Amino acid sequence: MPAVPPESLQSVLATLPVAVAVFDAEGRLVLASDVNLTWHGLDPGLTPRGMPHAEVVRVLAWNGAYGPGDPEQIVRSIMALDRSRPHSRLVRSRAGRIGQVESRPLPGGGFLTCASDVTTLSRAEAESASRARLLEAVLARLQAGVALFDSDLTLIQSNAAYEEAIGLPAGSVRPGMAHAEILALLQDRGEMDAEERADTARRVRDGRFLTATRQRIRPTGQVLRVGSQPLPPGGFMIEVDDVTALKQAEDEAQRRAALLDGVLEALPHGVCVFGPDRRVTMFNQAYSRIMAGSPIALGDLLEDMVTRREAEGEFTAEEAALVRRRPAGPGPGVSGSGGLLRHVRPNGTAVESRVAQLPDGGHISVLTDVTALHRAESEARLRATMMEAMQSSIRQGICMYGPDRRLVAINSRTSEMIGLPVEFLQPGRLVDEVLDEQVRRGEISPEAAARAKANDRSRSYRYHRSSRGGRVIEVVSDPTSDGGFVMTFSDVTEDFRIRAELERARVEAEAASEAKSRFLATMSHELRTPLNAVIGFSAALEGERDRARLDDYARAINEAGRHLLLLIDDILDVARSQSGALKLAEAPVALRPLLEGAAEAVAGAVRQGGLTLDLSLAENLPALRGDAGRLHQLILNLLSNAAKFTPSGGSITLSAQTDAQGLAIRVSDTGIGIAPEDRERVFEPFTQVDNSLSRRFQGSGLGLYLARTLAEALGGTLVLEAPAGPGTVALLRFPADRLMDFAEVAGTAPLGATPPPAPYPARPDPKDPP
Repeated sequence: MPAVPPESLQSVLATLPVAVAVFDAEGRLVLASDVNLTWHGLDPGLTPRGMPHAEVVRVLAWNGAYGPGDPEQIVRSIMALDRSRPHSRLVRSRAGRIGQVESRPLPGGGFLTCASDVTTLSRAEAESASRARLLEAVLARLQAGVALFDSDLTLIQSNAAYEEAIGLPAGSVRPGMAHAEILALLQDRGEMDAEERADTARRVRDGRFLTATRQRIRPTGQVLRVGSQPLPPGGFMIEVDDVTALKQAEDEAQRRAALLDGVLEALPHGVCVFGPDRRVTMFNQAYSRIMAGSPIALGDLLEDMVTRREAEGEFTAEEAALVRRRPAGPGPGVSGSGGLLRHVRPNGTAVESRVAQLPDGGHISVLTDVTALHRAESEARLRATMMEAMQSSIRQGICMYGPDRRLVAINSRTSEMIGLPVEFLQPGRLVDEVLDEQVRRGEISPEAAARAKANDRSRSYRYHRSSRGGRVIEVVSDPTSDGGFVMTFSDVTEDFRIRAELERARVEAEAASEAKSRFLATMSHELRTPLNAVIGFSAALEGERDRARLDDYARAINEAGRHLLLLIDDILDVARSQSGALKLAEAPVALRPLLEGAAEAVAGAVRQGGLTLDLSLAENLPALRGDAGRLHQLILNLLSNAAKFTPSGGSITLSAQTDAQGLAIRVSDTGIGIAPEDRERVFEPFTQVDNSLSRRFQGSGLGLYLARTLAEALGGTLVLEAPAGPGTVALLRFPADRLMDFAEVAGTAPLGATPPPAPYPARPDPKDPP
């Protein structure tokens, strides 16, 4: 079969009001009409023959032919189509033009694309089906069916309208079919009888090289205009148009006019037709009703009518100028070539008007009362404003993502909650981009971002994270019905702080309860031991005549009584410190004699325990402003504690020196020591590292607690240092403002009138003889 020369096909394509492009089996451009490029203001030379299909699509995509979006993504989407199958889709260009794009496979693996500009039709259908029918009736717009045949009467290509126009179901006609096969299908479906089939075959066979037009009436009564035009080099094109309305108009002009008048009067839309001279030729009652108060008459000139309405206050100067320009072309406030304009009349009626040119050079104006829609939109905007104000005033940050995981909307608090500027959080931003920016700014870790990206957003999530400023943010993600999701961010720092405080209070309460239990158990044990001695030895005194034993019993009773006195004194001191009743003097205290006196007081216990006690006191120690008795008690507690927990053969060192921070007094021993994690716990009341009743070292557990209480009451601090070797180091420190030189002491009255007593009275040790 001879191929149709590209020049002939190019000539055919040039006659069509549609954009047609033919690609070969390798996807390279064979033929193309210039319409598709000129529609978008492009030079047809941009797509020469032989250009790959992907490059042609890329040229159109980058120039907005397929609408907004990533051009390369658009190219990938279009190239993914299976061109071996028919395709049809609507495409909206960046400039607002709407095209009906058809793709049909060709024999040999190529394909043909055909694009029709259906901008006006699509907009009319979307706006109102009834308005579309009116425009179609008035303008008699018809869609043509086209079929190309070669010289052997074999179908090369056809559009979908061809099958519909001749009465065949979609997919019945395929490239490569003989014209006779198509006639056979029409006869089988009852579209024509055998006589008409034979006559049509003869006409095509004998007249395919001539330009001819004829009418054909389908069994349904539809009237078709069938035209045939020859194509070089021997092929021909058949064009089928539905001219039923035109035929009826020609045959029944009066009936159609009456019917049209009835339709126009029944329409809820106002219709006004202007002739080529811009004078009113007709209008319906709906137009008069919508424009009540602004009369119109046949023959009114558009310019005079606009001037009158401007004077009446119907139009502003800007609106009047806009209406005068219509339908010459679009302008500010006009939507597309249809000239869409919304106008609120002085009586509050909202009117939406559209204009379209008529074939005779005039134009038609269609008015729609959209008062209800206008009010609904106003209320929607008001609700949206109120909703935005509400969202801005709530404490939580809220952001909504669509099914494509792109940001739709946020409130103002979101920026503060997630640490990103509002300028970055624009609609269309991917959630992954938001997470990456938070990682870059140090708001979240890369691991946290990776987990968030992997989350299944069709499920609800709730978790907490800490912000860079130390706040605790609760993050909640919930799916939406459209496949998107909503995230809320709440500052729960205060809640976490309260929980932490409650937990701390609970722990402290439990510790206090435990301390009370330890106290009762310890005191029961500590008091029972000396009391048992008093009771036992006092009972032994009865009837005892041996003087030596009497002395031993009396000494034991005395020792037990003194032990009881020490326990009671400690308990009373603790009670006073906790109630604020612990009274302290403020007088100069000579440190050296006080420290030496404390060392002397524990000398007996040191010797009895097989220990050594060393003093390392700096020369010219200053005086300390405080209570000599309480300071003596404090030092004695530390020395006694060191003696108690140091095994025989060990040593204790009492040192004192001044430095830039003030006075430092240390009691060091080589005893059993205290683990680092227990150095603070031993200052709790009634606490020893070993809290069992059968512990090795007896005592109430009040020594270090009372020592720290006295240190703080005297204006100092008491801590346990890390020792250089085995044992424990207690550091008693007083700030420089508590120290006094002897010149100050000598000039102080009356506290400094006499030097402090020396040696200081020591608390009796229960092991010392009476």
